[in-house]
Amino acid sequence: MALTRQQQKEKTKTLLVSAGLEIFAKNGIQSTKTLDIAKKVGVSHGTVFVHFPTKKDLLIEIIDGFGRSISEEFKKLSADAHNLRKILKIHLKVIEKHENFYARLLIENALLPGEVRGTLINLQTGIAYFINSAARNEMKAGDIQTMPSHLLFNTWMGLISYYLLNKDIFAGEKSVIKTKGNEILNHFLKLIKL
Repeated sequence: MALTRQQQKEKTKTLLVSAGLEIFAKNGIQSTKTLDIAKKVGVSHGTVFVHFPTKKDLLIEIIDGFGRSISEEFKKLSADAHNLRKILKIHLKVIEKHENFYARLLIENALLPGEVRGTLINLQTGIAYFINSAARNEMKAGDIQTMPSHLLFNTWMGLISYYLLNKDIFAGEKSVIKTKGNEILNHFLKLIKL
């Protein structure tokens, strides 16, 4: 059954986003050209601009999609997860799925346009909500230290970021999260324990 024009257009857009995610993760955001993405999908360079007027628009779409997938995964997996350890494990699991792209976002963050950085901040805010909700319950119960939400979240993200940015030291070509995720998690929980 042949696709309608609209279905073909949506399929091409989805392929561009998927290829962009893959190439940005592999080659870097700044180094990747829209032409690289067009070639990967097998479309003309102009087709990219039909869907995304600028590389920034494509990147925002990719980060939004990345954020939506993380949020959906969090909602699905955290429905019965009410303790901080489970929520943090879920966070590591969703990072692992797109580890290389996420690491590129961290590496190139300062070079990204403001609008793209804003999209990334919104993503982090959503993640912080889930983590801080679980942490507040454990603070009230006296299981972990009482601290401002931003310090708790920033400490967690700092550990993850440090490991991702130094992947070559900690995991070589392997996944940092798969290799060192439990170590990061256990260390963080030890830091905030009473």
